[in-house]
Amino acid sequence: MILYYFDNCRLGDAHRATLALLKELERERFPFRILVPSSEGALPEALRKQGEEFDVLSLPKPVWRRGLSLVQRMHGTIGLFEYYRKIFRYFKMYDFTAVHSLGLRAHYFSIGLKMRFDVPLIWGLWTIVPLGSELWFFTRLAALFCD
Repeated sequence: MILYYFDNCRLGDAHRATLALLKELERERFPFRILVPSSEGALPEALRKQGEEFDVLSLPKPVWRRGLSLVQRMHGTIGLFEYYRKIFRYFKMYDFTAVHSLGLRAHYFSIGLKMRFDVPLIWGLWTIVPLGSELWFFTRLAALFCD
């Protein structure tokens, strides 16, 4: 089973391409589940119109943003651990054999799934162009963890 993992509920070109792929995918040969961060927004609405079921798991708050106090970072780190506990439990509920993520945060969070469950990662890289040193960091992560 394939996990389609989105980090936002916007409906951009990459989201539309993924929806078209899901529409044409043979469910018997390639079963899948869809995970989105909210039930509100253009992407969940498009999924409903297409007749696709999806699951919702809210993303944790950013931990390393500038201007956060030490206490906010600690709470964010605890939230990150709670998020991974939830997504690991979700992952164990189904027999996932691959993760297809879309969005920079989904890519970063899918690394935990790769490390814990050793499943292939498919990152929709056409949607991401991080700037500066983050591009260097991101390309190294993609080279290390994507299959």
